[in-house]
Amino acid sequence: GTVAGTVRTIDSRDGAEGHRKTLELLSDASVSTVLQPTFHHPPYTARGDVLHRSEQDGPWTLYEIKSSTSSSVSRKVPDLAFTYNLAKKSVPNLGDAMLVTVRSGKEEGEGGKNLFQVHNLTSLVREEIER
Repeated sequence: GTVAGTVRTIDSRDGAEGHRKTLELLSDASVSTVLQPTFHHPPYTARGDVLHRSEQDGPWTLYEIKSSTSSSVSRKVPDLAFTYNLAKKSVPNLGDAMLVTVRSGKEEGEGGKNLFQVHNLTSLVREEIER
């Protein structure tokens, strides 16, 4: 079934502690969204912007949010791949890797209603990881 929408934020600056808290939240069936999820696999630590799942037992989607426009999407793939790769080691049901960008003035549409654009970069991220 659909998750009721409990949102939690990881507020630890310590990589190992943030990782522990992230895993704790991911195991809580009532949590649908984790802000600032942290993944620590020594010597590496990565912090995503958002992990979200639409259904209780569904896959988690990793979102990175950037203030840049969609013209620079390809330059963001290596960073997103790094975070996704570390996340995948702890989140076996990790699904898509998404990048959220700000639309440029000509893309945003009427009255700024479509200010953000979501890019599914899962294929590019997986290719980057395999290199």
